[in-house]
Amino acid sequence: MARVNRHRARAAAAAAAVGALVLTGCGIHPGQAAVVGSTDISPEQVDETAAVVCLVDQTVGGVQAVARSKAVEFLVGAELIERFGASEGALPTPGQLSQSPAIEQIQNDARSLPAAVQQDYVDTITSLLASQQTLVNVGEQRVDPAEQANPDAALAAGSAAYSEWLAAESPDVSVDPRYGEWDSGRLVPGDSSLSVAVSDGALAADGGGELPATQVCS
Repeated sequence: MARVNRHRARAAAAAAAVGALVLTGCGIHPGQAAVVGSTDISPEQVDETAAVVCLVDQTVGGVQAVARSKAVEFLVGAELIERFGASEGALPTPGQLSQSPAIEQIQNDARSLPAAVQQDYVDTITSLLASQQTLVNVGEQRVDPAEQANPDAALAAGSAAYSEWLAAESPDVSVDPRYGEWDSGRLVPGDSSLSVAVSDGALAADGGGELPATQVCS
């Protein structure tokens, strides 16, 4: 009986160890929110991006858990699109970004925001612009010459090529399950979270209830 109990104790300890590895996203990069290949995405990066998401994306409903999940999806996607663009020789040049009319608008918009988030806003939206320009650059290589001057057509073609690349390459992406699960190029939010722990009260919030202060965008 004592031997059986010892086996059970070892099994319980092993299960706890495996659980700890899962909760950190992956054992090789403990404490990271996500890992793309060998590139870490830290919880701090997620929080900074989530603060911007809370400001610009009304669909999060002011819920930190949703903002953080969207931030992880954005950061992982930006890293993957950069790798895709590099493989296609289509990364935007510094001139393409600096000369974009959107850059001045981004900087002007940032000035109207709280000082604490201005730089995070500029960095996040500029990263979004770089991802879009990468897809446009790829698309311009694929559309008919008559369509190359049409950024919408180029963006659609580049997005389709990116989806094909994701399916063919299956890039290595690990996400801390508290943020959700990476599946087929997108993040599927989980039910367990950080402040993210979505309580019954949080799930009922859209029915008129109020979220705790720790779970709302500040």
